[in-house]
Amino acid sequence: MSYTAYVVKGVRFLTYDRDTRRKTHNSGVSVPGTGGKVYYRQLQEILELQYGLRLSVYLFLCKWFRCDGRRMVTENNVTSIDINTEAFKDDQFILASQAQQVFYIEDPSRGPNWRASSNTAGQTSFINDDDVEDNTNAEYEEDEISSDINEDDIDDDEDHSFHDSESD
Repeated sequence: MSYTAYVVKGVRFLTYDRDTRRKTHNSGVSVPGTGGKVYYRQLQEILELQYGLRLSVYLFLCKWFRCDGRRMVTENNVTSIDINTEAFKDDQFILASQAQQVFYIEDPSRGPNWRASSNTAGQTSFINDDDVEDNTNAEYEEDEISSDINEDDIDDDEDHSFHDSESD
């Protein structure tokens, strides 16, 4: 199965295609690597792999940005990334539980293809409780909440509840 949105530990991730139609953007992803290096990417697709009777694993298919040499610059605690360069085309998947949300903001000081990254401060998000199913049977993702969110379910005027996965 494929989805356009998924909630991990209270943080809503959207695919890039779905993000392009919205005012806010939630398709930025980062994953910590070895030696303290952080890898940045853009979420392209959300996949649910089902096995056994009721077990699932959720994967994020991502476009990885090259984060080496002159393609990534960190100054004054701000990391800017050249989004025109792609890496790891043969290794594009991560477990949804590995993802950390990142917001990308245009970085005009570096050029049109550069984005400054901003990590989300916490693991909380506004979500509609009716749209969230408890996914306690998912292997490797036992502490997560998943959701298949329909476009019709998202309404800026709708009453949303505040969800904090730490208080569950």
